[in-house]
Amino acid sequence: RCAALVALASALGAEAMEDVLAAMGSKESDLQAAGIEAAIAMPGEKATQRWVARLKDANPEGRVAILDLLARRGDPAALPAILAATKDPEEKVRIAAIRTAGMAGSADAVAPLAALVASKSPVEANAARNALQRIPGEPVSAAIVRELKGADASVQVQLLGILALRQAKKQFGAILTFTTGEDRSVCSAAIEALGKLA
Repeated sequence: RCAALVALASALGAEAMEDVLAAMGSKESDLQAAGIEAAIAMPGEKATQRWVARLKDANPEGRVAILDLLARRGDPAALPAILAATKDPEEKVRIAAIRTAGMAGSADAVAPLAALVASKSPVEANAARNALQRIPGEPVSAAIVRELKGADASVQVQLLGILALRQAKKQFGAILTFTTGEDRSVCSAAIEALGKLA
């Protein structure tokens, strides 16, 4: 029954949504797990958009579960909704959205995540830093450098550290320009980043 559900979702995509939701709401743990696997297996942007639509009406626990599901689906079409959820009134939803952006994100996620790296919430700031470290690709490192320019010193310090952890060697020259600024904490962070990249 569980394998059949996953096969059905793979074949029908968004048309299997009601069957998948019923399984996810089951009290049987095996069927519930199959429902989650089926939701991940559903192909196509149409299925992703159905989950995004459910995100708006779900309770906080449901929003967290859907965000985790969207992270595992890895469909870029979900990114605008994921980034919108980083401003959710519930902290646990914001954290889930930030984490999901790190798993399903691209360079488009950099600006919203960079704005959170010096958040007053240590949990959110840490999640944003981890997300920016996790998103692969040189375009992401280049986007982080663009966010450095004009950012507050506290944000610059964090972003410089993230570039070092990303081993963003192609951004060496850009990082070098931050070693001679007026803010000593930024200069120190830039020098430290260069040391890790050298």
